[in-house]
Amino acid sequence: MYKLKYSWEQRKLGEITELKSASRVHKEEWTTSGIPFYRSSDVMAAINGTKNEKAFISEELYEKLSDVSGKLEAGDVLITGGGSVGNPYIVPDNEPLYTKDADLLWIKNQGKFYPYFLYEFFFSPIFRNYLASISHVGTIAHYTITQLSDTPICLPSFEEQKKVGEYFQALDHLITLHQRKVKILKFIKKLLLEKMLV
Repeated sequence: MYKLKYSWEQRKLGEITELKSASRVHKEEWTTSGIPFYRSSDVMAAINGTKNEKAFISEELYEKLSDVSGKLEAGDVLITGGGSVGNPYIVPDNEPLYTKDADLLWIKNQGKFYPYFLYEFFFSPIFRNYLASISHVGTIAHYTITQLSDTPICLPSFEEQKKVGEYFQALDHLITLHQRKVKILKFIKKLLLEKMLV
């Protein structure tokens, strides 16, 4: 297990980096091809390893809206603000990608954090307890950019963030590999049982 060297400083996310939301895209502006248009359902599909129906916008609309809101960059983190709230997605590269306003909140990396460290923070009990504390009825319909800005986080140095993030990333990879093996074994077992019954 990795040992921490430095103390962690508690800050609010809004004090660390720029937080944004995309410009509005109307449903009638969605297309069947073009620039990927991410919603909270796309983030949840990525987390759960499932498929969902994809949406797109035209390159012309993407360029027009990006002139106003800016462009996502590799290492930026998206957070679900609607539906199943508070779930993260790391932007993997600089390929054009646009998001649904308020449905996905945008944390600009700007070299301020290691993406996978922040990604894991959003699954931590500390964050989940915070999310529950700002809810009035035990569930929260929306996680707003103001709430994201006020979210407390303890941050070590970037070097520490990288080491902690890489450690959890390796664990997640190992868990995924074992889950695949279990699925394969269950499938083999099912086939064998079916053959036994024939």
